[in-house]
Amino acid sequence: MSKPLITAYPTPEPGDIVWCRFPEDKTFQPGPKPRPALILSVMDEQNPIRVRIVYGTSQNITPIGKGDLVIREKPEAPYKMAGLSYPTKFRFTKVVVLPYTNIYFELAPLGRDLVASSPRLGTLHPSLVSEAGLAAKEAGLLK
Repeated sequence: MSKPLITAYPTPEPGDIVWCRFPEDKTFQPGPKPRPALILSVMDEQNPIRVRIVYGTSQNITPIGKGDLVIREKPEAPYKMAGLSYPTKFRFTKVVVLPYTNIYFELAPLGRDLVASSPRLGTLHPSLVSEAGLAAKEAGLLK
């Protein structure tokens, strides 16, 4: 039985929003479906690199709790820059470190059966950086 081919993607940047099969339990098996995730940091330059990411979901985006950041359709600029298809809640209380490979990350959908050449959907708009920092602080990630 042959091992699956592991593909490492080009190094992302903190603030990138990527398409990820976020693990749903402590076994760290890839989740059953891809979802948006926000890259907090690139952990090292090993091959493959590891990234620290925040869980994202388009389900139940309200109420907004401590440690949550929601990107909505309005204002339009942050939503478009994020590359999202639906309003999305990022839960800074759900953070993991994963290898940035095709085991956990998939090529980003571009719509109409097109895919990108990397998992990157978009990036966090500068107007949301302070809100993301507040959510990280509320979740205990920052002092």
